[in-house]
Amino acid sequence: MQKLILLVGLCVFNTGPGVSASQNLICYYNSLSQERHADAHFSISDIDGSLCTHLIYGSVTIGSSGGLDILPSDITSFSDFNALKSSNSELKTLLEINLLNNIPGLLNMISTEQNRNSFIQSAISAVQAHGFDGMNILWMQKQNYPGMSPQQFSGLIEGLRLSSSGLLLSASISHKPFIIGNSYEIPTLSANLDFLNILSAGIDINFLSNPSNTAFQITKSLIQHLIGLGAEEGKLNMGIAAFGRAYATLSSSQSDQPDLSQPLMGYFGDNQGFFSRFEVCHHISVSGTEGQIRNAWLGYDSIPIIISKAEYIIENQLGGAFLMSIDQDDFSGEYCDEGNYPILQTLHDELISEI
Repeated sequence: MQKLILLVGLCVFNTGPGVSASQNLICYYNSLSQERHADAHFSISDIDGSLCTHLIYGSVTIGSSGGLDILPSDITSFSDFNALKSSNSELKTLLEINLLNNIPGLLNMISTEQNRNSFIQSAISAVQAHGFDGMNILWMQKQNYPGMSPQQFSGLIEGLRLSSSGLLLSASISHKPFIIGNSYEIPTLSANLDFLNILSAGIDINFLSNPSNTAFQITKSLIQHLIGLGAEEGKLNMGIAAFGRAYATLSSSQSDQPDLSQPLMGYFGDNQGFFSRFEVCHHISVSGTEGQIRNAWLGYDSIPIIISKAEYIIENQLGGAFLMSIDQDDFSGEYCDEGNYPILQTLHDELISEI
């Protein structure tokens, strides 16, 4: 008999009356989600801007000329994206600049001070011209991979800060300690950025079969590692996943263990091993009504563990949460029976609303 294995983090807490939360709730929008089919299709009009403090548009890259590679279709999307501020006067929007997707362009940009300054002015001009309140820089130096040194990245951030008066400036940084060491001078970034978004979404999920890790200990250790390196607590946004991980199980005798060599394909997406929140709920539903359709190990954060993470953010005076990504939540409310945007709504209720 085939088996469906569900491993979710469970942790419940009580909060006293009258506690007011005021953390950031950074919502990441993957613009490629508008190209998905069926119920996975997600457009800017599906975004509920009232639930986020900041929205990040992901993303644009460095062009061959050293500026930003912005397509005509992007310009229309930028306008629609920034129009969301009309429904939330306090909402801030940021344009993500992905430095990973054009390494030759990156290497050319950092090759001379003139090229770097030209890029800085181009990026600032684009952000201002299209109505964004700031920019988010995505970078990590992978091992044995061409790129830039921590000192060069610090110089870029310092240059952006000096030239971007009035604009928000943030960065999305790796969750892996060896990449952190190869990529960043954390004290310099903390001093020059408004906040740092930790790409920690989902890093505990693969280890939920280990009871010692069900309380997101890996994420907690990572945050303490960054603080130890010189990051300011109030500038750190914890990455939280709106997705789950999906694998075949090892065998009938090891049905509670994932076979990491056999990631499962989602129902609507094309990213093996990753199920959006609504795909997780859909899988559970059809497995119950159509028989055990396949051996499956699913790891995802339950609503109680999302609440527990929000409590950790508040108790440790972190900057807030960084949700990856809103298009992977059950945004329509059709699959999880938890209302529209169950993860985002939970984070909003815990971090932004008065409790």
